[in-house]
Amino acid sequence: GSVRIASPTQSNLYDIDLPSVTRLVALSDAVYALDGAHELHRFDGKTTAVVDHQVRNIVGDGDTKLVCKLNSDLVITRKDAVVYRGHCPPAASPSTMAAVHDDFAALTADRMLIASRKGRQVEIQTPIKAEYELALSSTGVIAISDYRPPGASWFVKPDSNALEAGPAHGAQPYSVAVDGNLAAWGYADGTVIVLDTTTGTVWPLRGQSGSVNAVVIDAANARVVTSGRRDLRVWELKQPAGTLIRPMPCEISHVQASPDGRQAAIDCKDGHVRVWTRDSTSTVNPVHAHAGIAFGVQWVKGMICSGGYMDGHVVCSNPDGTDLRTLDSGTNRIVWLTASPDHDFLVFASDDGRVWRYDDRLQELYRHSSVYRMAISADGRLLGSCSLDGSLAVYDLVNHKLIAHVHDHVGATNNVAWIDDDLWTFGDDGAVKRWAVRNGSVTLRHTIDVNGRMHLVRSVRGLWAANAGDSVLVIGRDDDSIALRLDLGRALDALDVSPDQRFVAAGGNGEIAVIDLQRSAIATMTVGSPRPKHLSFLDAATLAYSEIAALKIVEVDHLEYVPFVTNEL
Repeated sequence: GSVRIASPTQSNLYDIDLPSVTRLVALSDAVYALDGAHELHRFDGKTTAVVDHQVRNIVGDGDTKLVCKLNSDLVITRKDAVVYRGHCPPAASPSTMAAVHDDFAALTADRMLIASRKGRQVEIQTPIKAEYELALSSTGVIAISDYRPPGASWFVKPDSNALEAGPAHGAQPYSVAVDGNLAAWGYADGTVIVLDTTTGTVWPLRGQSGSVNAVVIDAANARVVTSGRRDLRVWELKQPAGTLIRPMPCEISHVQASPDGRQAAIDCKDGHVRVWTRDSTSTVNPVHAHAGIAFGVQWVKGMICSGGYMDGHVVCSNPDGTDLRTLDSGTNRIVWLTASPDHDFLVFASDDGRVWRYDDRLQELYRHSSVYRMAISADGRLLGSCSLDGSLAVYDLVNHKLIAHVHDHVGATNNVAWIDDDLWTFGDDGAVKRWAVRNGSVTLRHTIDVNGRMHLVRSVRGLWAANAGDSVLVIGRDDDSIALRLDLGRALDALDVSPDQRFVAAGGNGEIAVIDLQRSAIATMTVGSPRPKHLSFLDAATLAYSEIAALKIVEVDHLEYVPFVTNEL
């Protein structure tokens, strides 16, 4: 119930009794104390005085002071001159306003974020309707923790006038902090998520016991300090191993390397298809576009072909956008498309179940209800397609006839792949089935139970990898054996296998795990997307992946691996 004021040398020491002190703010010319009776006291080292009444909150720094009163009046002054007058929201959280030197940030009663940074004042509309906290850094980063259930995180970049959503997380936010260009949010489940607002890099830090009550960022030393009810932790922010290729204006679905490896085609949810020229690290140029989402890219005869998820078109063009060709399926959606092993023709499926072939002309091959994925055999002679109704179809591309349409899985068949000369299918029922296709007939050879629904499958010649349930990675071989079963402890959202079959990469929950099958070792790396939805090996060691609004790569043979011991099943 008292304020003690002293110089650094302890001279002029004196105590002042107050009912209770709820806020203490030091400005250039005085110290301000807010007591439990909502009286605002000013101390300048010589005199003390009550300078305001019915004050709810006060913050300040340097010559800038923000005062929110119980009647919702908001007054912001700089050197005692009023620079803003308005109304503050009735929030009880202590950190609803912030000031750093001459900069300030606050939320108004009409949900407007007002801020002054480096002499530039902005007003940004926000969706915040209830309790919140905000923080402001010396570089001008603003971070907000929105506590209205289920909670959300927001930020404004240093030189931006736009409010952006922070990294998604499933738990309730509990705290917020900024320093330099870094913003951090603490959550009720003990997780801290740190975001570099300029590069998009995200660090998910897990392990705090209980709620993260407070976060402090030390950007200069790349550290974060967090506290819970009973523990204090210090985290190092190690730079991720990935290399930024180019910031992207949208979420990437697929990255497909050209046959010569010199370029990569990229589809995007903004409808645009782009090409990255790999020998010029950051050159990513637009190629063509769809009306709606672009989903799926393939290289055919030197052209880039893509599927439209909302316009029902397949669009092909040269990498520079010339010789544009549009194929109309007569439907609203292209389900899947795949190129032949020699990249001399394209096969795609539309959402009415029709399967098409395109080389120099468009040709309908057959119908397969609820067709979902397709694969062409290594010799280019056979096409397999699987369906959400659990069926499998096999088409002879040479003799132009459907040779099989069989019941395959209980529930959906989510993927199909040619592994050596056999056709393998992967289903919702947790079964992997191996089918022999010989002399115009299809025969079931073997079934493997992986004990979990599979929605991610990748294969390269004699090796396949899939998820089994949410978090289990299963790697199998063409000898009907499971070589590795590994619970990664997080839901898997993306998967790929290197072309030499040495590496398997699996992504989920802000992390990529890479398995080195040659050395029986595993490496993990943090990524900037809470749910990385695409991984693609561009060559034997270069893995492309998408982050929030960014395309990145990592050389997986440069990661730090930890050996593991496994018993083959």
